[in-house]
Amino acid sequence: MFVFPKKSTMPFLTSRDQHSSELPVTDLTVDTTERITLNIGGKRFVTSKFSLLNIPTTKLGKLSKSDPSYDPKNDEYFFDRNPKLVQCILDLHRTGDLHLPGNVCSTGVKAELEFWNVPEDYIAECCWKTYSLQNQDLKIAAIIDQQMGQNESEETKPSKPSIREKLWRLMEEPSHSFNAKVWHFVYLSFVMLSITVFCVSTIPSFRLQDSPGTQNASEIALQPFYILTHTHPTPILLYLDNVCLVFFTLELPIRFLVCPTKKAFFKRALNVLDLFLVTVMITAFGLDHSPAFYRNDETIKTVETIVRLFLGLRVFRIFHLARRYPTIKILYLTVKASLRELLLLLVGLTMAVIVFATFVFLAEAMSCSNSFTSIPYAIWWAIITMTTVGYGDVYPTTVLGYFVGICCALSGLLLLSMPIAIIAANFGAYYSNLTVREERVKREDTRAHLKMRNAAEAMKMKLAVKKLFNVTSKSNKTDDITTRLSELTAPISNTTNQKNWEIPKEKEVGNRTKYTSRPKKVLGQSEIKY
Repeated sequence: MFVFPKKSTMPFLTSRDQHSSELPVTDLTVDTTERITLNIGGKRFVTSKFSLLNIPTTKLGKLSKSDPSYDPKNDEYFFDRNPKLVQCILDLHRTGDLHLPGNVCSTGVKAELEFWNVPEDYIAECCWKTYSLQNQDLKIAAIIDQQMGQNESEETKPSKPSIREKLWRLMEEPSHSFNAKVWHFVYLSFVMLSITVFCVSTIPSFRLQDSPGTQNASEIALQPFYILTHTHPTPILLYLDNVCLVFFTLELPIRFLVCPTKKAFFKRALNVLDLFLVTVMITAFGLDHSPAFYRNDETIKTVETIVRLFLGLRVFRIFHLARRYPTIKILYLTVKASLRELLLLLVGLTMAVIVFATFVFLAEAMSCSNSFTSIPYAIWWAIITMTTVGYGDVYPTTVLGYFVGICCALSGLLLLSMPIAIIAANFGAYYSNLTVREERVKREDTRAHLKMRNAAEAMKMKLAVKKLFNVTSKSNKTDDITTRLSELTAPISNTTNQKNWEIPKEKEVGNRTKYTSRPKKVLGQSEIKY
């Protein structure tokens, strides 16, 4: 007859432990009713050996009297750790679920779990949400530090930066100093001036004809391409454009020369864009002042117009604001963190647009209406309706078409509202962590000073304790104190039991005391002095 083993000799194993290749073989002869005393940071916990063997893969499950933490004098295991989480780990061995206390942060919990060899998978579902949210905040803080370019510790920064490093920080970090703030104000002023000049130069009233009298003003207003090819900006706009050209032409090579890593400089898309725009501006300036341009050469004018069309990319210089100011960069980080939600929005919107475009086309066609000539034309209407824009250039005119339009508008509101709520939550998380980071950066110097002072004091204390320990060890190696006292107080029966003592002699050598030996003298019991 098959006999089931006793419960006290069968450790509780989870599915994770049963398939673990590192699972130790439990000695079934061990007395599982044995009580184990744990001294955790001065607080004692008593449990049974059976409870610890329920999960033998943890540090507590592997305890034995050969463990270095075992104190045979007090018959306990001592660990200098935080006792707040130990009770939860003991409950894990009893019940199989790990419930976390609410007054311990996730970093402390993670450190304790790693010390006790407890996987995070044991955390109960009711506590996992809080634990994962705190870890998510830590990940967001790390991403912000990395994106802001200030994730280096204060110890790695040179105490006396060179002139090139000072210039680089002045040109890249607005919060570095007052001069850096002034420089960035000037730089952004030129960026806005360049963009403003480009936008204003497209207004017909701010342009002059190359050959006056060829066409009247009404004809020019109706021909935008003619404005670009046969007119030029007013002298004041050309002057401001050339001033911006000189500024950006000087700024770019200076920033490249002071850059710590030249390869990383060209990895930034904005730096490559600046190089391209400076090249285009210099080319356009050369074409404007070439003799062929003044001879009204059509080929040169066409090339110059095409080159100046590329100058429209200067509007992307506005993204320098995001690179230099953390608050604007949070928008980029939010979009990057919400790519999955944006993809979900795009997929759902695409499916709904195709469905409603088909329905409205069929509804109008069945009612003999020519509002929608094709399904692609209806797709344009569906997109405008679902995004709640509603240009009014095309719309249904039948009852069935009205019904489809109502459903399309309501579906667009629902599809847009759900992912946008998640994106707003991501923005709130990043913005709150950015505020915390700014406060942490302000007190970074104070923390570094405190760490250095504490490290120096701790080193002094450790050296003093080590020196005292070495002196005590040498004294113990020479002779045991209690043994010497017993020998000195014991009666001396003959000269064979007497000790030869070497009495040192002091000799002053400069500011030090030097000890020299003199001939040994046999002291009797009455001559021994304490």
